[in-house]
Amino acid sequence: MKKEIAFIAVMMILGIISGLLITAILAGIAVPAYSGGFFTIEEKESLELMERTFGWVSKNIKLITPISIFPLAVIAYVLFIFNLNPNIKKEMLKKKTGILKALTVFLVGVGAYLFIFYYSAGAINDMGYFSLSSLLDKALVIKLLAVPLIGGLFWIIAGEMGWAGDLSSWKMGTQEKKAKPFLCFIFGVIVSVAIMGVSSISVWAMSKYFILANQVLGKSEVISSFGFKLLYGYMFLLSLPLAITAGLVVALSPVYMETKARFKRLIFPGVLVVIMVTAVFGTYQYALAKYDFDKKDIAEAVGISDKTSIIRTILFFKQDKKGNEIILLEWPMEVVYFNPLFKQDKKEFEKANKMFLEKGHIQMSLSRFPGMDTIELSQENLGKIQDYLLDHKDGSVFNRTAEHVLHYGYHALWDMEKALERQFLSSQHQLISRLFMIVRMQYLSITPQNLKYLESFADETKWHINGRFALSIALSFSHFGMPDEAQKWIVKAKQRGAKSEMVAAVQKRLPTAPILTKGKIYGSITVNGEAPLNTKVAILNSRGTDGDNVFESSNHFAESIQSVLPTRLIGAKKLDHQGRFIFEHLGEGKYFLGLMTDKEVIPYNISSEKITVKNSPGVIELGGKVSEVDVGNIDIVVK
Repeated sequence: MKKEIAFIAVMMILGIISGLLITAILAGIAVPAYSGGFFTIEEKESLELMERTFGWVSKNIKLITPISIFPLAVIAYVLFIFNLNPNIKKEMLKKKTGILKALTVFLVGVGAYLFIFYYSAGAINDMGYFSLSSLLDKALVIKLLAVPLIGGLFWIIAGEMGWAGDLSSWKMGTQEKKAKPFLCFIFGVIVSVAIMGVSSISVWAMSKYFILANQVLGKSEVISSFGFKLLYGYMFLLSLPLAITAGLVVALSPVYMETKARFKRLIFPGVLVVIMVTAVFGTYQYALAKYDFDKKDIAEAVGISDKTSIIRTILFFKQDKKGNEIILLEWPMEVVYFNPLFKQDKKEFEKANKMFLEKGHIQMSLSRFPGMDTIELSQENLGKIQDYLLDHKDGSVFNRTAEHVLHYGYHALWDMEKALERQFLSSQHQLISRLFMIVRMQYLSITPQNLKYLESFADETKWHINGRFALSIALSFSHFGMPDEAQKWIVKAKQRGAKSEMVAAVQKRLPTAPILTKGKIYGSITVNGEAPLNTKVAILNSRGTDGDNVFESSNHFAESIQSVLPTRLIGAKKLDHQGRFIFEHLGEGKYFLGLMTDKEVIPYNISSEKITVKNSPGVIELGGKVSEVDVGNIDIVVK
């Protein structure tokens, strides 16, 4: 009985320590990756707490793992063998036959042990990650059949009721009792199937729990100490299945035992199964109801279409490397987003992955990438998504997705005012939105509202800002015509560890002459001599965050423009009835214009050679003595 209790206890401890180490490893990866960035004060305090809590463990993980997990795994394995055959004792190992049989059991056991858990994991992954159609996959069927078969055979080889017997001879069974190979095999099959079942629940629960902790309860996109406390649940999700496995091994071990004794030993794992299933599925049912886990995507959660019914045309007056004066794009009214609950068919996944490897991300449509979905884009739909966020203030699995769709959606509609508002709100707890916005502050139009955004980011009672981002704020204040504030932030950047070469580069970019804050670009656009209806014109920063580059091809631009808009788009407005437009409050820089119109005005599916632009503006530069530019009338002739 002692070895049975010891085996169960060691397996539980192994699960707890594994859960702790997984959390520490994630912390060890996260803290250095995020340290020294641009965070809210609360996020910074969380990261510092994580460093204090997990720092030593994560830094010494290569030392801690061998002295904790490996010894426990070896002890657990030895106790596992002793529970399968109590006759492996010192006196039996004194005989040549006993030594050879024991050695065979140990070696075969290692192989079977690794095979069962490896193939269980593979089968679980195939079942859990892909759709049920994967059950028709031959490799998965082999795994599902191989695990119980190997388990049953190993029970016969190692068990007291099987070939190992009392290790005194090469016969089956023992000297006193006959072998029961069929019963051994059945017990082994049951335990193996049970391991797969419990492991499946555990792996499935961990994947769902990670989504819950990361997407809903963690509150911030930046990994927080609170989010990591939630990950302590991994200890529960690892220790309980291992304890259940140990209990089943003890109850159904291939030893001579009365049926009554086996049923008595089944009580413990049975109770743990009930606890595990109740906790896991009870929590999941609660999440289904409260956090929309029962919805397949944001479109279903909000109640809007995920099919794109409207396609418009975008035309950019910007040369590519081939010398073309325009870039003509098909512009589906949709937003591409990552679905946190995606479940893709295995064949579709492999097909998309093959396309990704062969053609590369540039040529491959983002909406075809595994896990990426689209949602139909319109002012009405974006309004519904805003209402969804208001109705789910406590969180849902799609809240971050909803914020992403709003942020990118208003940019894709060229609704600049709402796009900036959503990006600012999103940046309060989403790192990517924050970093995009602090960089684009250096290029935005110089309006009172945009200055409020900048001043909010410079508020050190709300934000922790390292040297690199202090330089970005310095450039932004300079862009807004506030050189004294810019110099203050240059000093702060030096104090906060900004590299001297970066400081020098930024200082070179600071203008010495009066700073342009009231630049203008204006003109008119016609198509075949007439002002186009329902048409918007946009002004974009030509320099962007990636230098004075141009795109290699229209395809490259088409693939990346939606993700580029939150850093390049400066303004957008509707053409008046005469096709006129004006952009004001511009700073020094290089700009280019774009046009969004209906496909009936300019078809997106015609060759660019069939479009001629008279008086194409190309790249427009403001600065020095040039404070405003009249581009005149840009006439687009469609043949």
